[in-house]
Amino acid sequence: QPGSSIKPLAAYLQGLENDVITYSSIWDDNPITLPDGTLWPRNYQNSYVGPMTVERAIMESRNTIPVKIVKLLGEQRCFDFLHDKLNFYSLVREETDAAGNILSDINLSSMALGGMTHGVTPLEMAGGYQIYSNGGYFTTPYAYTEVQDYDNNVLLKRDTTPRRVITAETATIVNKLMQRVTQAGTGSAARFTNNPTVSTMPVAGKTGTSSEDYDQWFMGVTPYYVGAVWMGYDQNQTIRYMNYPPPIVFSRLMGRIHEELQLEIKEFPIWGDVEQQSFCAKSGEL
Repeated sequence: QPGSSIKPLAAYLQGLENDVITYSSIWDDNPITLPDGTLWPRNYQNSYVGPMTVERAIMESRNTIPVKIVKLLGEQRCFDFLHDKLNFYSLVREETDAAGNILSDINLSSMALGGMTHGVTPLEMAGGYQIYSNGGYFTTPYAYTEVQDYDNNVLLKRDTTPRRVITAETATIVNKLMQRVTQAGTGSAARFTNNPTVSTMPVAGKTGTSSEDYDQWFMGVTPYYVGAVWMGYDQNQTIRYMNYPPPIVFSRLMGRIHEELQLEIKEFPIWGDVEQQSFCAKSGEL
């Protein structure tokens, strides 16, 4: 299960694409009431702080606000985008288990918080996050471009044509939000601070944990690469480390790659018609 690392692909993306949030929108960090009267969801911090910006919500990985965004827009819309546009074929539209229970990922827990029936793969997640490194285009992940025989006849050829799946503006804004996650949020350990020549390389990303810390993720994006880090056991058990490891793994692996390839430090492009303005952190207004 991807936990909160699904939020940029399901909740925040859909909120921006459908004009119900902006970078600085104010949303209420308090739970919703389920039909049985239960207050849900619980934040990882075991607390609620009331009104906050979208920027702060993603930095602190608050659960309440993505749930409200998905609830407003509809779980079906989020599911269809992940499944049909980003090729998340691990998702379950509907199936029946051995006990006769009907299972589906078209619900708030799956779409807003990453509590999927069968989870997802790191390859699916890396494929999805590419849209935040190239301005909103998706190409099905591939391991080869073409295969030729001895006489140079093409036996197999992959279609590597990218297709636009979100606006350039949404790609830019979610990327900016995820850069705040690594600058001052839950993914700050993902920066390349141990690699002097690339220590200032920008990194955007998102952490994610499933219930009981059975799965831990960091999804990271640089101007050159996308990297997916998943940690877990073959049989579910709680991961116990003093420091949250996936961003550290990302930093040490990807930092070394960027350094050894001597990649030039560069900023992410501004895709689309996006302007940066100052805003009030209390009202969310310019």
